[in-house]
Amino acid sequence: MPPETPLAFGLHPNAEIGFKLREAETFCTSLVQLQPREAGGEGGMSMEEKAKMVLDDLTERLPDQFDMEDIRGRVDEFTPYVMVAIQESERMNNLLAEMKRSLAELDLGLKGDLTMTEPMERLMKVSPAGVPGQTAKVKSPGVSGAACLRLLRRASGELHPN
Repeated sequence: MPPETPLAFGLHPNAEIGFKLREAETFCTSLVQLQPREAGGEGGMSMEEKAKMVLDDLTERLPDQFDMEDIRGRVDEFTPYVMVAIQESERMNNLLAEMKRSLAELDLGLKGDLTMTEPMERLMKVSPAGVPGQTAKVKSPGVSGAACLRLLRRASGELHPN
């Protein structure tokens, strides 16, 4: 199967240039954020402690998956917009499942129940706006780290849709 091109989505061939530029910018931003900011002292938290704190917060804030049967049952007519919304809901369910799995695996690794693997190390060091390995493979092309944060805020009632 040929790789996906902008033409397959009805976009101009140059649309990929903007996408690649944004990806490069995100990569560079994440790389800069991963650099040590100051020398470690005895009074500060270790990287594992910080990762555990963020992991617990994320695990608590992750919403439940969408009930796809309920969503489909509420639809009277399957218009193209409705189909896109259903597809995005399914993709978000896949993303939420992968996030929960990755976070549970990292939790076990931090407790010492599992050996820390390279993907777990990357997840532990990722910036809040970044999207690591497996999660990046599962997420929808239009879903950024910021979109995931908005989903968490919306699910918790902090952000109301317009």
